[in-house]
Amino acid sequence: MKEILDLDLLARLIPQLVALAKKHWSSCDWQEGAPTEVFADDGFICIRYASGRWWHYDLARNEWF
Repeated sequence: MKEILDLDLLARLIPQLVALAKKHWSSCDWQEGAPTEVFADDGFICIRYASGRWWHYDLARNEWF
């Protein structure tokens, strides 16, 4: 189930999220397209991409899954 994001918290975390997403994209031959949605799931910020696939971004550990 999607969780409601705290927009103030998200606004403070955007620079870190963008940096981690760019690191993700450059780590492989990125084929997923541009971000289409940002949401929360299981306590993590998630990004869905044009391909329909999405990842959890763990800002504390600086990793995605």
